[in-house]
Amino acid sequence: WLGLLPPPPAVRPPPWSDSEATVRLVESVGSASDAALAHEAARATVTLLKNAPPFGDDERPPLLPLLPADKGGSVRRVLVTGPAADSLGRLSGGWTAHWQGTLADEEIRGAGTPTLLEALRAAGGWEVDHLPGCSLPGTAFAVRSSCAQTNSSAELIAAAAAADVVVACLGEDPHTEKPGDLDDLSLDAGQLDLVRLLASAGKPIALVLVTGRPRLLHGVEALPQVNAVLQSFLPGPHGGAALADALVGTFEPSGRLPISWPTAASSLLYPHWHAVTQQCDGSRTCGVAWPFGHGLSYSRLQYGPLLLSSGALPRTGAVNASVAVSNPSSLALNHTVLLFAAADFRRVIPEAQQLKAFRRVLLPAGSSVEVSFTLRADDFRYWGLEERWVVEGGNVSLWCDPLLRPKGPLAALGAVTRRRASEGSGLAAARARLYVEGDCRGTGCGTAGWLERDASGRWHELGGSSPRHGDGGGASRMGSQLLLTAATLALGWLLGCLSVGKCDAAKQCARRTFVAGRRRAISEMPLTHHQRSVVGGSEMAPLPPADGGGVGTAAPAGRGSHDLSHASDHTSPRDNVDFGERDPAGPPRPDK
Repeated sequence: WLGLLPPPPAVRPPPWSDSEATVRLVESVGSASDAALAHEAARATVTLLKNAPPFGDDERPPLLPLLPADKGGSVRRVLVTGPAADSLGRLSGGWTAHWQGTLADEEIRGAGTPTLLEALRAAGGWEVDHLPGCSLPGTAFAVRSSCAQTNSSAELIAAAAAADVVVACLGEDPHTEKPGDLDDLSLDAGQLDLVRLLASAGKPIALVLVTGRPRLLHGVEALPQVNAVLQSFLPGPHGGAALADALVGTFEPSGRLPISWPTAASSLLYPHWHAVTQQCDGSRTCGVAWPFGHGLSYSRLQYGPLLLSSGALPRTGAVNASVAVSNPSSLALNHTVLLFAAADFRRVIPEAQQLKAFRRVLLPAGSSVEVSFTLRADDFRYWGLEERWVVEGGNVSLWCDPLLRPKGPLAALGAVTRRRASEGSGLAAARARLYVEGDCRGTGCGTAGWLERDASGRWHELGGSSPRHGDGGGASRMGSQLLLTAATLALGWLLGCLSVGKCDAAKQCARRTFVAGRRRAISEMPLTHHQRSVVGGSEMAPLPPADGGGVGTAAPAGRGSHDLSHASDHTSPRDNVDFGERDPAGPPRPDK
C-alpha cells in the first residue's frame, strides 16, 4: 500500500442487505416474467429494412412473412446459413457472461432461448437444411479476419437451389471496448462472398443482420435475389426466437433505425440532420442504404393528414399536431410515429431535417389511433450568432415519415427523397406547414432585427436600451460598425470632391459620392452577404445570388430599397436617396 491508502478493513460489509425484499428480488432473477420481458425486448429490436416480392414480380406478395405450405404459403424447404445462424453468443455481443462475451452457448442458454436455426426448425411446416457457409475467427481480437468458407461452393449452390427460400444470418464475433474497435466498417469479405454465391442459385434470400453497429454491405443488400433484410443489432439470447417469429409473421416488426445505414465510410459525414447546403456525391441516395428512422412493417399502414390546431405558432404559446394512423391487418402492431421538421430559411444554415418528437403506440388489429404532439416555439430554437439560444421566425415544414421529406429548392437541398414502396398509401398526406413566431422580425432577420424582451415584457432590439446579461457585446459591435461606416462615408465624400476638382460644386457632388461611399461602406463592413442585404430596410424581397442563378438571400424592398450593385455613377441630383428606418413595432404577427 506504500502508505498512500488506508489498510483494507478486516471484514468487508455484505454488498446488499439480507432483507426479505432483497432476497425475493435476487431469487426472481431469471424467472418466467424476466424471460417474457427479455423476449419482448428482443422482438422490439427487429427492424424490417427491405421486403420486396421475389423475382421482382409485383403481382406477388413480398417475401416476408414466410408461410409454409400447410398455412397457405409456398415454402416447403428452407436453407439456413451464415455464421450467426446457430449461435447465441453472436446474438448477444460483449459483456454477456464475460467481458468480451462468450461463444459457449451453454453459459447463457436458458428456457426459451433457441438459436435462429433451432427456432425455425421448431416452427414446423417445412424442411430446414443447414450449412454454416463460413466460420468467423471466434475472438474479438481478430475482428479484421475474414469468414473462412466451410462448405464448398458447389455444395452451397446446390443446397440453395434445392430450397424455396434461403435465410442467411450474418454477424460478428462478440466484442466490446478497444478489442472490438474497427478501422474498416466493411463486413468481412467472406460473409459478403457467401451471399453473392448463394444469389447465384437464383432463389429468394432473406438477409438477417445481427451486428452491433452498421457494417458496410457493399451492395449485397441490393442484389435482386436479396428480397428481404431484417436487422436486429444485438437482441440477446432471446433473439433467435424473436427473429424466427418475425420471419414467419408471428408478430409485426416495429423497429426504427436510430442511424442512417451507410453504403460507404464517407456516408458517416452525411447524417440525417446535415445542413441543407451540404451536398453529397450527387447520387439519389447520398450514400445511405436506409435513412434514419426507417422501418417497415408487414401491414399496409395508413397515415391520415397531419392536422395542426393553428397554422401559426406564437412565441409563448403552443400548437397541437395530430395524425391518425390505421392498422388494417389482422395483427396488433407497435408502431413509432416520428415527427420531422425543416425550416425554409434561417440566419444560420438550417438542417435538412430534425426529429422533433416521436411516440410509440399500440395499434390493435383493424384499428385507428390518433397520435398527437405539442409543439412550442422553443422546439425550433438554435444557438445563434449572438452566442445564445434564439428562435427565428419563419415557415417550417412538418412531416411524419422519413422517406417523405418535402420537395423544393429550400426544404430538400441535399435530402434523400425516396418513396416508401412496401407500405400503404396515405403517407404523402402526413405533412403540413407551420409559421413559427420568433425572436426577430422580418424575413431573414439581419443584425439589427433581433429582438428580446425585458423584465416588463417590452421588446428591444439587440444592443438596445435593455439588453440581456451577456448581450452587451452586440451593442459594442454595432457601434464599431457605425463608426466605420461614418468614416468611410466622409472619406468617400472628400475623394469625390477632389476627383471633380471643384469643391464649390459639393452640393451636386455630395449626392453622387454619398451613394458611392455608402456602397463602399457596406462592402467593407464585417457582415455576411445576407446581413449586408438587409441593411437599410426591414421589408424583404428576393435578391438573386452573386452567381446569377438559383434561390438567393433577401434584399430590402419598398421604401428605402436600392440595389447598390447596379447604382449609376451618374445619379441625377433629383434622385431621392432615402435609406429608410426600421419600424419600431414588435415582432411580426403570423399574418405578416
